[in-house]
Amino acid sequence: MTTATPLTGTRSHRGTAHWRSYSRLVTGNLLNLHAYERASARALARRFGYGIEDCMALEVGCGFCGHLITLQRFGVPPQNLHGVDLREEPIVSARARFPMLQLTVGDARRLPYPDAHFDIITQNVCFTSILSEETRREVAQEMMRTLKPGGVILWYDFRYDNPRNQSVRSVNGAQLRSYFPGMKARVKPILLFPWLARYMGSSAWTPLYHLCYALRPLRTHLFAELSWKGRS
Repeated sequence: MTTATPLTGTRSHRGTAHWRSYSRLVTGNLLNLHAYERASARALARRFGYGIEDCMALEVGCGFCGHLITLQRFGVPPQNLHGVDLREEPIVSARARFPMLQLTVGDARRLPYPDAHFDIITQNVCFTSILSEETRREVAQEMMRTLKPGGVILWYDFRYDNPRNQSVRSVNGAQLRSYFPGMKARVKPILLFPWLARYMGSSAWTPLYHLCYALRPLRTHLFAELSWKGRS
């Protein structure tokens, strides 16, 4: 789930630091974003070739819908883009900014869609916000229920715990596979540690960013491409 911080005429030092943490104008953040987009694009190309104009897509825990807009840029028509989030505030904000999207306030344990409805289902840093193992499995079950037989789930979340944030809990590869029984999973780590990316992401440090990115333990998130076993 992505968040947006409103710009104001004057920002405190803390506000400026928070904005820098997420701003795409910071080169390191942009390099990490490109890593996520490359992984998504490659997964979609493997599944659908280079045409996804007829695909139906859903983001679970869509927040302010930044990842849905990425799918729109990839070629999914806005009328085919659906998002669901338990919180009303980001849905109201996203509806105002992106009125063409199909957005719903709802519980991901009971998705308001029929079986086998979507070609593409995504979740982005949603599972780590769910602390209950039972709830995680219920959400995963709903994602599988609403996925078409030839569809794909794009799954992206933290692989490390954050000691300063007790409201999230990381997910490792074994856990991820257990949430989606019967599905084939291509799993890989992506995204350089954000604070390190911001530090090394200036133009002068960009080569060092790529050198550090080659070290898999320095990547903080898991990206998974999930599809039904027995299907190409």
